[in-house]
Amino acid sequence: MKTCQKCGADLTKPKSVSRLYVSKENSDKDSHILGHYEGDQLEADTSPSYPLTHHDLLDNSDECQSCGTVVG
Repeated sequence: MKTCQKCGADLTKPKSVSRLYVSKENSDKDSHILGHYEGDQLEADTSPSYPLTHHDLLDNSDECQSCGTVVG
């Protein structure tokens, strides 16, 4: 089971992780999804807030929904 190092939240539960995709064109169009970990992979539980065309996934873009700590 993968847990948050700060608060101990179970990151394998649905919608426990928020992932940010950064827009290459307009910072007002950054996109978020909620998901959970299965092993080392994030599985999406929601659709992106904006289509992921022209977006980058940066290092440290996953955060614990419970406390906001970077988890991946």
